[in-house]
Amino acid sequence: MSKSSPTASNAGVASSFDPVRPRVAPDVIEASTLDGVPVLVSLDSRTLVVAVKADCFGCRDMVQSPLDELGDLRCVFLTRELIADPDWVGAPHQVLVSPAGLDALAIGAAPFYVLVDPPNGVVAEGVVFGPSQVRSEIATYLV
Repeated sequence: MSKSSPTASNAGVASSFDPVRPRVAPDVIEASTLDGVPVLVSLDSRTLVVAVKADCFGCRDMVQSPLDELGDLRCVFLTRELIADPDWVGAPHQVLVSPAGLDALAIGAAPFYVLVDPPNGVVAEGVVFGPSQVRSEIATYLV
């Protein structure tokens, strides 16, 4: 059965329609904070990378919500362009600017996530609707 086919357990629940495209992930992503400070993001442990953009409800939900349901999973939020909205600058989860990082992970557009699991690379990916949906799609990787 395809990932997007409704079953008794997922009927009525938003889900991605993207099958994973297994690929190598970079070890490090160069990024900058929304204030322009350069940072290096290491992808040497299991990491959920979420591509976000302004004016996106699923993106805002991920950045503004507590992500307790993802357990100890490291989450990194990347955008292609500077977001000056105060709600993003003061969000509970830091948003970093890295068009090159998104390109290196083969993320074309937000809202989208990839789960990086070294040394296996990208092991899951999909469109972002919110934290619960992402959690349900990567549950087998959460410890």
